[in-house]
Amino acid sequence: DMYSEYLLPMFINGPFVHPEQLLSNVEDLPIFDAQKIVNVTRLVARNAFTAWPLQLCRYVNIQILDLSGSNFNSSIVDFSCLKHLIHFNLSQTQLTRIPQFSKNSSNHLQILDLSNNQIRSLDALDFQSMTSLISLFLQNNPIQSIEHLDQFFYLPHLESLHLISTNPNVTIQPPVSLDQWLLIA
Repeated sequence: DMYSEYLLPMFINGPFVHPEQLLSNVEDLPIFDAQKIVNVTRLVARNAFTAWPLQLCRYVNIQILDLSGSNFNSSIVDFSCLKHLIHFNLSQTQLTRIPQFSKNSSNHLQILDLSNNQIRSLDALDFQSMTSLISLFLQNNPIQSIEHLDQFFYLPHLESLHLISTNPNVTIQPPVSLDQWLLIA
């Protein structure tokens, strides 16, 4: 069933149509047969949006969502309605802060990519509800401060944390002890 595969292949009608040209600079997600969009589990729309897609909540069973390269210069990033997300890619979307994660929207989240954005401040408490998180990508953001870094150590499944900042002077509050740094190594 094509609805259980990526959304973009549904737009491809011939060999000369490139997916990047089909979903490019659109304002929102297209809605097809409302009965069938509930079967869509993966949606890849790289470089597609100029604003947060308001119709996203109509795709209630999304597990893999890749909106990388879109330009979300607004602070509204609401995905609280997506309760089955496992992999969420918001890299290169011009985000300036960490989106709000509710317990319902982050229960199953295992991979979160927020790399290559404009995030300047980071609080590990924002990730507390992500108890299934395995990999977190935050590299290449101009992070100036990290609060509660030690809280990352309490995420039970976290195996990979990518925090390399483009800013050479990152402030960590409260400071991390030597024992905690050794746990990371």
